[in-house]
Amino acid sequence: MWHRHFPLLDADEARFELIESRRLLESISGLNVDLMAWPYGECNAEMEELSKECGYRAAWSVWKGTNTSHSLWRVPLSRRDNMVRFIAKVSGAYFPTKFFEQKLESLRNRDDTLECSS
Repeated sequence: MWHRHFPLLDADEARFELIESRRLLESISGLNVDLMAWPYGECNAEMEELSKECGYRAAWSVWKGTNTSHSLWRVPLSRRDNMVRFIAKVSGAYFPTKFFEQKLESLRNRDDTLECSS
């Protein structure tokens, strides 16, 4: 409904957003709505499960979530992308690079947490 950051919402707020936005789109279009994209490309495991419970078949995120049917990773395109970057993104070359950058960052954060707790 309002393009909010779902990981910051409690379950009741998120459920309202998922159900009411779907209801509104279906009433306007006259079509069944069972696919979605997470606002800002952000979700987490709890939101993925909630989208499934609310009747969505699949949802897309941007490098967030578990990359399952309710957080399928997508490559974002923006008006700031130049031609070289656009070609890299649409050819598939961008995805592995971004994927490995995210995994490395995750490992670095985990290592920092381990050092802090020691």
